[in-house]
Amino acid sequence: MGDNCAEYSGIIGDFTKNQADLICITMALRCVKSEYRDRPTILHGPSTYAVQALERGPAGWMVKAKANIEIVQEARDAVELFKDIKICLHKKQDQFYKALEASRECLKPKKDN
Repeated sequence: MGDNCAEYSGIIGDFTKNQADLICITMALRCVKSEYRDRPTILHGPSTYAVQALERGPAGWMVKAKANIEIVQEARDAVELFKDIKICLHKKQDQFYKALEASRECLKPKKDN
């Protein structure tokens, strides 16, 4: 990762992959300090679903949420905190697979101790 990149991890609970992708994006965007939110920001999303759900055009959001409406709205609210943000799919395969594995780990059932 570059000097201006950050990485976070954690357990988010039992969700579908699409839900987990959006929740992780929301969590990542909320971790950015407010004084940095006016800088150009690139977010590498883990899935086409998440990227398209958060894509904006001149007339507003490009896709109308039909599922996971509350989670999509929370992610969109987090996107709105930024002055200049671009959301795109991972371009580097190692980062993509790392994000994919992290989202899968979040979905695994917890083992009782």
